Amino acid sequence: MTLAASRVPITEPFRIHIADGWFFMGSDGSQTGKSPVHRVWLDSFAMAATRVTVEEYAQFLDATKSEPPPY
Repeated sequence: MTLAASRVPITEPFRIHIADGWFFMGSDGSQTGKSPVHRVWLDSFAMAATRVTVEEYAQFLDATKSEPPPY
């Protein structure tokens, strides 16, 4: 058996679509360091429906020959 045949294939996660639109961001004073409440436009995007597991992240690092961040 070759190394490639023994590998678990990396697949794209199931993604959900987040529609574009306006939302309110910031704080009215209840949180320090936050700007006042203001309206923000966000373009549509997709995100994974579930969290990435440690095993999936390890497979990604191996497949891309990437180093994990220091922390």
